[in-house]
Amino acid sequence: MKIRCVCSGRLTTESMIQCEDSRCQVWQHIECVLIPDKPLEGIMPEIPSSFYCELCRLNRADPYASFTSLLLLFIIFSYIFSTYNCANDSCLSLSYL
Repeated sequence: MKIRCVCSGRLTTESMIQCEDSRCQVWQHIECVLIPDKPLEGIMPEIPSSFYCELCRLNRADPYASFTSLLLLFIIFSYIFSTYNCANDSCLSLSYL
């Protein structure tokens, strides 16, 4: 049983849930990954019919959205580096797309 929980705990408990991704299949503590709608009432959330861990959810995300986010970060960092004043003109010169 492969356990990788967000709490970093490796203890097997009675309330665990398995990631459905065939390449992953890690087990996580239900109380760590499922947030109840009303936590003060102490009612456990309903177990979903399909569950993917946090890493698999990121991997399953829309690839276009991931690419767009990376492109935006590149443009921001390019702007920061291109406008940075360096002594003796020793800065890297980055061009835009």
